[in-house]
Formats: sequence, structure tokens, C-alpha cells
Amino acid sequence: MPEPQPPVIVVPGITATSLEDTYPLSPDEIWSPVLNKDYDRIAMHPDDPRYEALEPSRVLPRSLFGIVYDDLVAALRHDLTSRADRPTPVYAFPYDWRQDCRRSIQQLAEFVVEVLNRCRLLPHYADVPPTRVDLVGHSMGGLLIAGYLTLKTARTRVRRVVTLGTPFRGAVDAVSKLSTGMGTLTGDAPRDREREAARTIPAIYQLLPSYGGLPNLFSKKNWQPSVVGTLWKYCRLHQAKIDGDKLFGQLLKMASDF
Repeated sequence: MPEPQPPVIVVPGITATSLEDTYPLSPDEIWSPVLNKDYDRIAMHPDDPRYEALEPSRVLPRSLFGIVYDDLVAALRHDLTSRADRPTPVYAFPYDWRQDCRRSIQQLAEFVVEVLNRCRLLPHYADVPPTRVDLVGHSMGGLLIAGYLTLKTARTRVRRVVTLGTPFRGAVDAVSKLSTGMGTLTGDAPRDREREAARTIPAIYQLLPSYGGLPNLFSKKNWQPSVVGTLWKYCRLHQAKIDGDKLFGQLLKMASDF
């Protein structure tokens, strides 16, 4: 019996997942791609960039940006099946796009297992339970998929991969965002708080380009002093144990290792 169309997972790009602070009893949306951008609350703590600078908080990813992904998900569900009453299961993978991409890759690995387990309960997989998924990655989502494919467990769990606009060699916008606060990664308008927040987000550093002929952007000496100066002020503001120079070095090394 031929293998049926497996489940599909859509991995969105940077900033395309809304973020909520779930510490308040009524959670606050602190990031949406269009209307709500609270830069103070998405900034990461200098001593531990897994967590927010403004504690107590607990920020979690929620939904994908519907204007970008609704039509894509709907098309995949209905165009990849031969039966209108059995749409292909297509799952969105919301993730915290600020975090170290390696952390998001591990979460994607766990999500693949969850999707396979859920889909084995569906009637149209009763005869041939799914063992693999198809992955669709947009922008930075394609980088997460590429990282996932390096894991041994991924080799038997992925059938096909499609990427859309993925910056496999980095994005110039990451340089603009870190150096000036401008760019399309988190918004167009330059703001001091936006620039400050961007300089604390590990994933933006991991998008730095490494094209031939470019200076090594993972070396501190190739950045203007104002970047480190901002981080020094940021560390003092939050009474961090680390200083701005060490923080910048750690973020660049994290990016280089990725």
C-alpha cells in the first residue's frame, strides 16, 4: 500500500509568532507582528538571555501571523488530499523567535514526535500510521528545519522539506537591526528601545550574514563601539553581573556556533 500524504508542519519566520506574558492571571500580549510591540518586555536578561529582563514574567509563544500564514495552511490542508472530507493535517509550529535557535530546534524535534503521535489517532491513517512528516519553513523557520535535520532522530521522521525565503547564509537585515535599530526583522521605525531590545535577542545575532568578502561579523572588532556601549548601559540598568563587552562576546559566539 502506498504511503499516504503525511502530516505537514509549518515553521514560521522570525517575529511571525505572537508572544504573551503569562505571568499575569490575565495574560498580556506583548508582541504581535502588526499592532502590539512592547520592546521593553521582549528584551532578554543580560545574565541569562533565555529569560526576560523585566521579571517576574513568563513569556510564551502563541499564534502565527494570520495574514501571512492562514492561506498557506489552508491551501496545504485542502490541496494535498484527494478527499475533501479528509484534509491533510497541517500543524503550525509557534515558537519564541527571540531564543537561541538551537533551543527552538529541540522544541521542533519534540513537536514532530507529538504531531506523529496525534495523527496516528486519525481514522484516515488507520491502515498506514504515519512515521514521517513534511516540513515547510518560511524565512528563519527554514534555518530551524535545517538545524533539525542534523539530528539523528530527524533522518527517519522527515519525508520532504520545502523552504520559502530562507536566509541560509544570513540576512543583511540582522546587521541593520543590531547597528541602527532599522530593518524589517522587528519593524521599520528606529527607536532606542527597539535597538536596545534587538541587541539582547540571540536569534537576531544568529541571522548575521557570512557571505564571501564580508568582514567577520562574529568578531567584536568589526562592530562600532556604540553597540557595546548600549549593552554596557543595559547591563548597568538591570544590575547584571555580566558587563556589556562580555555579553556582546557571548551573543556573537552563540551565533558563530550556530
